[in-house]
Amino acid sequence: MQQNGEYAYDAQGRAVLLTGTMLDITERKEAEERLAFQATHDLMTGLPNRRHLLNDLAARLRRTRHEGSSVGLVSLAVDCFTSVDGTLGHEAGDEFIGCAAQRLTGCCGASSTLVYLQSGDLRSRSTSWKVHMRNG
Repeated sequence: MQQNGEYAYDAQGRAVLLTGTMLDITERKEAEERLAFQATHDLMTGLPNRRHLLNDLAARLRRTRHEGSSVGLVSLAVDCFTSVDGTLGHEAGDEFIGCAAQRLTGCCGASSTLVYLQSGDLRSRSTSWKVHMRNG
């Protein structure tokens, strides 16, 4: 809720009237949250994207330098994606990506983040994921 109000005062300086408005901004807040999610996640897989990885990795590297700990990064590539997408169609390619993301997410521990990176056009890319190993 967004609230705006104004008091009216009498001759002695006492508030005698309050006028105002209340506006339900739920839809606006939900739209802002959707945009924030879309800026840092791949919409097809729901996984964090390159921007998320770069921001998160920079913060983790600063923290590891400060704490003297370490962080790991693993890169995986799915080379057969172009063949699946080209032979069976874009829907099959999208389903293939979704299934691969789901399976890889299941393999990652609670201290890891799976990030989906796409290079180039959605339809003509080599698909890769990065598993960002968290400290802890």
